[in-house]
Amino acid sequence: MARSHSGMERILACAGLKKGMVAALLYGIVAGLLFPVFRYHIDPDTVSYLSIAQKYLRGEWTDAVNGFWGPLYSWLLIPFLAVGLDPVSSAALLSILIGLFALFGAVLVSNRFVVSEDIRRALIMGLVPVLLYFSLSVFT
Repeated sequence: MARSHSGMERILACAGLKKGMVAALLYGIVAGLLFPVFRYHIDPDTVSYLSIAQKYLRGEWTDAVNGFWGPLYSWLLIPFLAVGLDPVSSAALLSILIGLFALFGAVLVSNRFVVSEDIRRALIMGLVPVLLYFSLSVFT
């Protein structure tokens, strides 16, 4: 008798993302443990992106347009700021989420190559500390 799969299991299986779930879980756990340590580690670019996002949130569209910093990162910060999260913590959380998407992107790319599952697993697990380093040390 065939086992019934939930919609999420089908999506993960179709995309080949099920292989990266252990790495994503490890990434999430370690990021959660390190978040309090790195949550206020910011640089001048982060301050500028936060300022631009706050201008968008207040409706100051013409003041938010900037020729130096692209708008995507600021746009992605808006939902975090809109729910009332601390701006610097919002930047840290967004950076962690971007790292998680990069991990799943690496899983999808690795599925395109013909390599053994051991090598694929080692590659993905090896990316976890690298992505954590980048997502927690440089927010932008």
